[in-house]
Amino acid sequence: MTVNNDSRLSTVSLEQTYNIQSTDSDDTLVINQATSLSPSMPLVNHPDLMKANLLRLEKIRKTIPPVPVDMHSNAEPHKAVTTSMNLKIQDINWEEKSFSGEVEYQYTNQLDDNGFIVLDTTSLDISEVTVNGMPVKHEIKQTADYRPHALRIPIPDKKGEGVIGIKYTTNPDAQGLFWVNKSATDGATHDILFTQAEEVDGASWLPGQHSPQVRMTWNVSIDTGNKDLLPVISSQNNPAVTRDDGKYANMKMDTKIPLYLLGISVGPFAYHAYNDHCGIYAEQCHIDDVAERMKQIPEFLKETGNLFGRPYVNDWKTYTPVLLPLSYPYGAMEHACATFFGGDCIVRPNVWIHEIAHAWAGNITTNATWLEFFFNEGLTSYVESRVTELCLGKDAAAELIYSRRKASDESIKKFVKSGDDSKCKLIIPFNEKQSQICIVPYGKGLLFFKMLEETIGRETWDKILKDYIQVFAQDSICEDRFLYFLEQEVKHYGISDDFKNWADKIHLTQWLHGVEMPDNTPVIHSKTIEETEALASQFLASEDVSEKLKSLPMVRLILLLSSLDGRCDAKQVAILDSICNITATCSKWQEILLIKSWTVICAKSGYLTDETAPLIRDFVIRRNSRTYAEMIGDALKNEKICGARGKEIVDDILEKGKDILFPLTLSVIK
Repeated sequence: MTVNNDSRLSTVSLEQTYNIQSTDSDDTLVINQATSLSPSMPLVNHPDLMKANLLRLEKIRKTIPPVPVDMHSNAEPHKAVTTSMNLKIQDINWEEKSFSGEVEYQYTNQLDDNGFIVLDTTSLDISEVTVNGMPVKHEIKQTADYRPHALRIPIPDKKGEGVIGIKYTTNPDAQGLFWVNKSATDGATHDILFTQAEEVDGASWLPGQHSPQVRMTWNVSIDTGNKDLLPVISSQNNPAVTRDDGKYANMKMDTKIPLYLLGISVGPFAYHAYNDHCGIYAEQCHIDDVAERMKQIPEFLKETGNLFGRPYVNDWKTYTPVLLPLSYPYGAMEHACATFFGGDCIVRPNVWIHEIAHAWAGNITTNATWLEFFFNEGLTSYVESRVTELCLGKDAAAELIYSRRKASDESIKKFVKSGDDSKCKLIIPFNEKQSQICIVPYGKGLLFFKMLEETIGRETWDKILKDYIQVFAQDSICEDRFLYFLEQEVKHYGISDDFKNWADKIHLTQWLHGVEMPDNTPVIHSKTIEETEALASQFLASEDVSEKLKSLPMVRLILLLSSLDGRCDAKQVAILDSICNITATCSKWQEILLIKSWTVICAKSGYLTDETAPLIRDFVIRRNSRTYAEMIGDALKNEKICGARGKEIVDDILEKGKDILFPLTLSVIK
């Protein structure tokens, strides 16, 4: 099955947008600069988008290869595809952890002999399905263990448009719904609800075509049932103040995007505006502090848009992210127009940049399947490093790349050791028994795009980056499409006339399909990193570096812990603690990044004292993250290192966190 063989089905033609008049000659190109431009396209007079380049990019877009089948969704969009959505959420039951939903989809039947539209659904109680207002009998069946259930709805078997409606109720075990106990929030005034839809987790709270290849607009209404609660969703017009009736209607997304980018959160939020298109949401108890500490967001938006040659507001109109409690389990998620940031992101500006970069790399251009996840995360991580360099300095960018490389290397070693190295590749082979999401595409993908920059040269590479966004705007990117695009660019910019030979020289196949990092992996130098690595080596060699350790600023201490992670035993960690007084500092709960690094090292080394044990327990519960729960839980269960004390801490986590920990977090600890 192929989707959108002609990419013009899902994008606006450059010729239409810019009123280009062309003849059979490749050189004839006339642009009416007075034309009213589509809000989703950049200005024609951008210096890096010369007039003569527009027709060339349009030809690439018209001739790119088709996208592959999305194995993780039941949707058959080449037969019948949803194009817009109206969603109503009501009857939010905080005690039972469920809500009622009514959704209507506009759809297009693309074949005369097709009599069904297929959606994804997981653990939903569906009470009614209608087509064009009339009740119909629907069918739900499991098609594969790695996919949601298939919801088959009969439709008129002829080409044309129609409307399907579904009434349903969610279940407490929905894997895409997270109910935060008020005791785990910052203000402790009310529970908070938020959703997750990536990869196909959204099927557990919204029946729909949950493939990244299916793009649509939407209109969402939410009845919070409480005048003190505010919804923040993937919308271009989120409400700025609460309403007495708790009802919020017509929250819109006018840019076509996949359903995994729809995020919904309801809580005691307040809003602070930075300007007329950008602001920040947070719990009412600390909105002023959050707004002050995250005030660089508008600057990051501007600089990222400059890099892509496509201002943010052209596609998205507004950017109104929300800072959720520390318990947000994914760190951050690039929900369109409303990034969900976890609580620790308040001190991690590079994460703001990363999520902002997703507006271009991932949201407006999206991986066709989750097997090509790195086209989202690798490119975003690369752009994150570029904007970090520009706004926060070269050393900060180097530290970022270093940490991503380190995390990828550790994951690759782990996967190779386990006998399953498929996740070590940028293009991940399909495996029906496992999720494709992992950390490798972030670091290895970043270094892949960094390699292209160094090979091609930054000035030319930046032009290619702008062309990339133009060609794949509001469309899907996959390996075949990327290679086709890259070949055209390499020839156009005079990099090489022999693409195959050039690709061999840069080890392109090894980058995309190999396990280990290729020989031409960029080497990043940083004085701070090199000095910290030297200090770590001296400490491990039992040299007297106590005075140097005592004088380390917090940022350097956290970097040192990253370098020592997995290399220390309990005795060495105890010495480090006695010199730097780390446990006492962490017990104040003011330096969350230090707490994250310290609790991991304590668990891995078996440094489990009367002071560190409750710190580890409380961090796992408050952070409520599957990643950290699994990492720390696995370390504590290592009897050789942690002994019986490790199991005692695990039991303590399970007992004290039973009413707070998310089911997903509990499952990995158990």
